[in-house]
Amino acid sequence: MNTFIHPIPFDLIINCKNNNRASQKQLYFLLAPELYSICNCYCYRDESDVILALGFVNILNQLDTYSLSEPFRAWAANIVMETIKSAYPSRVELTAPSLLFNL
Repeated sequence: MNTFIHPIPFDLIINCKNNNRASQKQLYFLLAPELYSICNCYCYRDESDVILALGFVNILNQLDTYSLSEPFRAWAANIVMETIKSAYPSRVELTAPSLLFNL
């Protein structure tokens, strides 16, 4: 099953908001591959694990700010990007423009 195509179930998000650990674990495994690839664009491989964990904690802490008007995966990716920016501000500024030319 390709998780990049399927949306995140709304009830899973609600259960995560209610601190259901099994739902949080399921959400992590649904999002981890694509969020990890974002981390790898801006971090060294050994740092990516830490940034992914911090980013996911930030996602869970900010679930109350999620609006149904935007795709959940994009919202989560934005939070991970903010986590990376706060950890490595100069690295993101240097790397981001070069990624645009490699598309």
